[in-house]
Amino acid sequence: MVLFVLALAGTVLAAAARRSCERALLAHSAQEELQLKWSALSARALCLPAAERLLDVAAAKDADADAPPPATVSFTMTLGGLSCDLIVGDEQAKANVNLLAARFGDAVMSDRLQNLQAGQREVLTVELRPGGSPAGVIAAVPRRYGSLAQIFGSKPPTALLPSGSDEHGPVERITCWGSGQVNLRRADAVVVRQTLADLVNESEFDKLEKFRRIVPGCSVAEALKTMEIPESRAKNLRLLLTDTSHCHSLWLVAHGRTRDWFRLEVAQEGDAENDAEEWTFLW
Repeated sequence: MVLFVLALAGTVLAAAARRSCERALLAHSAQEELQLKWSALSARALCLPAAERLLDVAAAKDADADAPPPATVSFTMTLGGLSCDLIVGDEQAKANVNLLAARFGDAVMSDRLQNLQAGQREVLTVELRPGGSPAGVIAAVPRRYGSLAQIFGSKPPTALLPSGSDEHGPVERITCWGSGQVNLRRADAVVVRQTLADLVNESEFDKLEKFRRIVPGCSVAEALKTMEIPESRAKNLRLLLTDTSHCHSLWLVAHGRTRDWFRLEVAQEGDAENDAEEWTFLW
């Protein structure tokens, strides 16, 4: 009888211990989820409204006469008890997939996406999966591509994450958000070349790039003037270029005890040709 009671007590204690461990794990998971939620809200509220200022400060700290001002800035913070890597980016410093598709068609655009990845630490295979442009949304360019998965397929977030350094990451020159206009103040030469393809010759492009190196952060009007092209052609280029940005992104990588969370936030300000929109992607 004593042995039976001891065995029964051991079984009950083991079951109670198991339930206690399960509840502790659930509580810990819920705590991390809550911390992640508030970390994401805090990071978004802090970084996206101040994206232009953060990028300008980074440009002032790292002035390089041979390169445009940086299109991304990265830093690390502790938010909600989680260590977080943050990368703020100018989406209009990248070549817009929807604009390239509208100008050249999907087949040619696919080749241009490969060209945009030239010299990068990793080249992603282009796997185009176009969709329909959202109904009821005012956009300067039809948005048939609204996520990176429609361009590169089901890639892990680590393959899409910007490097945040001088070495370009896989998608630091490619975007599917924003008006389509490229910010001439920050865009890489490869981005400008692919966006203006068939509209400028090599001599004109060379003049443009030389002027951008001499006058970092130049305006579109100044750049077009130095190219010495007819007004009819300059008008077409003004449709593709800008010197201000209204679409910015925020990558948040939160490091937990047992896993990492990845979150991409994109915010576009509204204007006469584009509705204000926001996108959130989670991994």
